[in-house]
Amino acid sequence: MILAFWVRVAGNAGEAPTGLGAAIQQNSAPHAPIVQGRVMLSNEWRLVHVKGVANGDYPAGKANVALTLGDAARTIDLGPAFVMKAD
Repeated sequence: MILAFWVRVAGNAGEAPTGLGAAIQQNSAPHAPIVQGRVMLSNEWRLVHVKGVANGDYPAGKANVALTLGDAARTIDLGPAFVMKAD
């Protein structure tokens, strides 16, 4: 599976690279990640992605996209997100 989305840090991202956690996860308890990873951000729009293999089948409507936004003080602009099957 591939989770891809457009993202940037608004304003100056600073000297140090900054990252963002991203996942496709179950949408009910225990909200376990199906595919997860971390993407690097900049102040330029970038199409970033997290890719992985699901450990099972998940019915339609039983998963969602989750982003870890609160791990640092910053403003993040988000664009379209896509979830795709990878062969």
